[in-house]
Amino acid sequence: MSTPASTEPCRSGPNGFQLTKQEIFSRFTNPVGQVTFWAFFLVGVIGFGGWGVWYEVFDYLTASEDKINDLIISFITFFPATSGAAFVQMYLAADEKYWKSSVMLLGVPFFIMTCLLTYLRINYHLLSLVLAILTSVLALALWWIANGSDPAFSDGIRQDASVGGNINTPLQGNLSGFKQ
Repeated sequence: MSTPASTEPCRSGPNGFQLTKQEIFSRFTNPVGQVTFWAFFLVGVIGFGGWGVWYEVFDYLTASEDKINDLIISFITFFPATSGAAFVQMYLAADEKYWKSSVMLLGVPFFIMTCLLTYLRINYHLLSLVLAILTSVLALALWWIANGSDPAFSDGIRQDASVGGNINTPLQGNLSGFKQ
């Protein structure tokens, strides 16, 4: 019979679900007023990142034949790429164990949806299209959360920038040793 490594009672640490909720809220609300974030999100992620979807939407609206299957496939390839990149980014950047675990848990529904939609698109076009669009919107929200705290998308002036910073801060150095 083995003995436990410690005879101390198990004490639970901070509530990981509460910490995750706070982290998601913070990452979701931080970039709302940042022009740089919005520009990258709209132009880079939705515009260029979603180019395959935009192409198929245009093709679907202008084609004489039914191209709904191609449209569904464009969404089924968009949301795993967007959500997968966001998951990997959040996981690699995470320092806290609760956040790494939360990221893994958030990835499960996206994986299930990818598998499910791959099967459903064969016989259930309308259902597949609606689910693929909804999952794509969720993938965009996930990208938003993954990048919401990234300083690269912040409009604030860095304190260590060569121009900028607080103008009321006293200048470093002195003029002693200079003659007039």
